[in-house]
Amino acid sequence: MFARRPKASLKDEVRRWRLVSNRGENKKGMSLDLQQERQQAHALIDLLPPAKLGAVRNLLEVFLDEDSDTLSPAEARAIAEADEWSKHNEPIPHEQVLAEFGLSMADWEKISREP
Repeated sequence: MFARRPKASLKDEVRRWRLVSNRGENKKGMSLDLQQERQQAHALIDLLPPAKLGAVRNLLEVFLDEDSDTLSPAEARAIAEADEWSKHNEPIPHEQVLAEFGLSMADWEKISREP
């Protein structure tokens, strides 16, 4: 009887796929095909902790949104109103806006680093 190699863990497989993807070829020297790319993407998604899964889903939705560069009429109006306002008013410093919410720039920096 031949000794069987232990089955590679999903993390081991992903590491191997990363090496293969970086070279753009599989073990046999052939280019990665669409099916392999999908399998690798699914394997990476399976490794994500639940807290990061939503972020990846949102990113995929953005990739699929063909109209992401198109503004809605409401968005276009809001931008036009803001542009008109800025022609007649001084800009409001970020620090002032934060202060109105009881926050400082240090608070903002801390918040921006949190997931």
